[in-house]
Amino acid sequence: GEAGVQAASSSSSSAANDDEAGWSIVRQHASEFACWIVIGGRVLDATAYLGHHPGGGTIIQKLAGRDATRAYENARHSRAADLKLRDYDIGALGDLKRLER
Repeated sequence: GEAGVQAASSSSSSAANDDEAGWSIVRQHASEFACWIVIGGRVLDATAYLGHHPGGGTIIQKLAGRDATRAYENARHSRAADLKLRDYDIGALGDLKRLER
């Protein structure tokens, strides 16, 4: 059992590091020209959607470069909105640094 516990803790710390690296990238995309948000650990490039959001683009821009999960859930989005998130999905927060070129 001990070895398994050790392995699990080292992989979770590298996952935390990957998330931190992801956040540093997300925070660089916090303008109307590059508006990334995070919902449920997934990074979304919402830039092209700002002008189409039924609730207005400003509300998304205020969350640019940040975790928008709670705001998204509190707004009680439709199933269609949940599906639309996939259209703007860049990847998981922890995978971002591997996607950066």
